[in-house]
Amino acid sequence: MDLRGTYPPDALRWLQRDSGAKSVDDLGHIVAFRKYHPGTRPYFQNMFYNATTIMARTRKPGFCSFMFMFTCNPRWPEIKRNLLRDNQKIVDRFDIICRIYEDKLRKLHNLLEKKHIFGNILGFGESREFQKRIGGPHLHRVYCTDIPATPENVENLIWAHIPPEPPANDNSVWAHFLRKVRELLPLSQFHDCGAHCKDNRGKCKKGFPKPFSKFTILHENKPAEYRRPSPDDGGETLKIPRGKNTITYDNSRVVAYNPFILVMFECHHNLEYAYGQSDNLKYALKYPFKGTSFSYVRSSVDGRINVDEPAQYAKMIYRSPTEAFSRLMGYKYAFLSHTVIVLQIHLPDKQKLVFSRKTAATVLANVEEGILPDTHLTAYWTLWRKNINDPVIRNILFEELPETYAFDRKEKIWRKRRMAQIRKITKPIIGRILSVSPREPERFALYVLTSIFREILLS
Repeated sequence: MDLRGTYPPDALRWLQRDSGAKSVDDLGHIVAFRKYHPGTRPYFQNMFYNATTIMARTRKPGFCSFMFMFTCNPRWPEIKRNLLRDNQKIVDRFDIICRIYEDKLRKLHNLLEKKHIFGNILGFGESREFQKRIGGPHLHRVYCTDIPATPENVENLIWAHIPPEPPANDNSVWAHFLRKVRELLPLSQFHDCGAHCKDNRGKCKKGFPKPFSKFTILHENKPAEYRRPSPDDGGETLKIPRGKNTITYDNSRVVAYNPFILVMFECHHNLEYAYGQSDNLKYALKYPFKGTSFSYVRSSVDGRINVDEPAQYAKMIYRSPTEAFSRLMGYKYAFLSHTVIVLQIHLPDKQKLVFSRKTAATVLANVEEGILPDTHLTAYWTLWRKNINDPVIRNILFEELPETYAFDRKEKIWRKRRMAQIRKITKPIIGRILSVSPREPERFALYVLTSIFREILLS
């Protein structure tokens, strides 16, 4: 879409006779990705801030939050079974890898959100990543639950030890389950420290080998210590052949996992107790911090600034085969538990104006006459004034309004949702106010007032 944006004071300055501008083209042009374009920097930035809002609004003190990583296993029988020829390799069929992984994700989401195997999920943010250049896809999810944060509850969900081998004559379901876990651990959950994971000092970046611990200990400002009994305390060991050598693994080499997920999907995964909020969320939605998209700015001699972000994005971005196929198939890069409505704070008569080439003359003429469109904020003030004696309206913050009201884009007013509309909503709706810098004292003060204080008398 050929859209342009400006603010009323800037538009008025442009309309002055001494500006020298004879057309909207004299403003220069900016071609940028919108936040709804998957895989771009604005998309992931918007998803990150939305996920941060979801976690802040849904997370309850004293209850568990987790970080979950789920990878693709190229040894899945479904992948090998669908290769066309005997000499065809897995790297020749990235389409099969992506399709099978997407099917596994649907099953995983059903277990997490319908079966509640990790408790009732109150809110989550999830992003998909593609390993290196030819690696398979994997996802990162941060979510908060209604499970009380106790060492016993965490220990039931997260294992970081090798389970003991059941007696040979024990044919119970639990015994078969433990044998399967012991069989899969060497294939998926043991960490081998190599040159790829060591820093300049020769230490593992992931912190392996982990310290042994007899109990699960939860901390507020550092990672939890899971139960990892040492061999001296009765911890199990496994001897695994690696090439010509045989390596003995103990519990210090085990990547924290969930035994049910391990047996169900037979793939590498990592389940961690989330002791913080911001840092874990940044890791889960880390594409905004990787610098994979670029923008190029060029200023001409006459002072016009031209930006063509899609053109530079197409020239500089690299997509792996798995990412390219996933993009073609429309697989989502990120998932959120809630729909987030973005709200803006602005001073009177300083709301943002968006116009195209066809509507530029009309919009600018309205600016000259002082006719400005209503926004989420001005419509909120109008609703507040009309219902000033209503205790419900007086007690609703600006960011809480989208939970019960819908913004009519045509009439530019907030309307209370009807029951028929509520039934059609598939995800809960919350609001997020765009942050304001303290360098703008008046707008920042308005931001603080509308975000914190209730029943503000609007004059």
